[in-house]
Amino acid sequence: MTKVESHRAPDFIKVKSGAEALVMLGLPSHPPPSVSEVKAAYRKLALENHPDLHPGDKSKLSKFLAVSYAYELLTNPDFRRGEEAATNHQDLNVQAQLSLKFEDAFFGKSLRLFFNFTETKYTEALPEGDRILAAKLALDPIVVVVKPGTPTGTVYPFSGKGLERGSTRGDLKIVAIVMPNPQFRMDGPNIVSQLQVPLHTMLAGGEVDAPTMWGIRKLVIPPGTSPGEHLKIRRCGVGKVGDQLVEIHPKYPSRDDLKSEDWEGLDVNWDLTEQTGGVDPEMDLIRKAFLTWTT
Repeated sequence: MTKVESHRAPDFIKVKSGAEALVMLGLPSHPPPSVSEVKAAYRKLALENHPDLHPGDKSKLSKFLAVSYAYELLTNPDFRRGEEAATNHQDLNVQAQLSLKFEDAFFGKSLRLFFNFTETKYTEALPEGDRILAAKLALDPIVVVVKPGTPTGTVYPFSGKGLERGSTRGDLKIVAIVMPNPQFRMDGPNIVSQLQVPLHTMLAGGEVDAPTMWGIRKLVIPPGTSPGEHLKIRRCGVGKVGDQLVEIHPKYPSRDDLKSEDWEGLDVNWDLTEQTGGVDPEMDLIRKAFLTWTT
């Protein structure tokens, strides 16, 4: 199941409308208060909550800032226009992390997501009796189209799909996090994997089965392939456009393996520090490879 984690940007106690400003100052909306009534309400609350009279009291400071902002919003047209022109929806924005399975990120997939965030939290506790309009995110379905080869960090923005307060709606941003795969790693349009190949196949060459995201493919191992060498399987990357780069690692033989037909007739008890004449070419290739890998 696709995992979604959401992170709300913190709320702050600025009012968002004239109606909220009146509530903050304790004034009725009907009939509309006069300018003098607004000033009187503001002066009373500002005096009661002034930080100079209540040093260190965060709730008083929060209330003082809130009523000051509400007063400016109601009485200063230039201030109100400036705030409206530079509306900050940060407290209504939502960022979600979308956990994608590796195969969904590789092949691509359309996901239909539903969000239900109704919990309201504030950075500072509001004094008792204050009222702020609740913020909520409606249950709108969100369709995320994951393109093939999507990497971690891909952002899907949805304007106007965040939390709402009154007539104001924030934005939703979804960030893709691709879960790791133990076998494969995406590198742009290509995909990288590791494969253990029997030592005798690396030395003498041969053909092995290699897992890919598109199924098992045959991989030709050239004679004398070195550990860590990358061999290419064409058109097995993203969308069958990129390639798969297979990093080769040797699978060393066990005692039982040395008794198999792959090693039949080969004497592996040679002296690695001294080359003597008379060895067959395959034995000489094995000796040189071990000398290279162990020095």
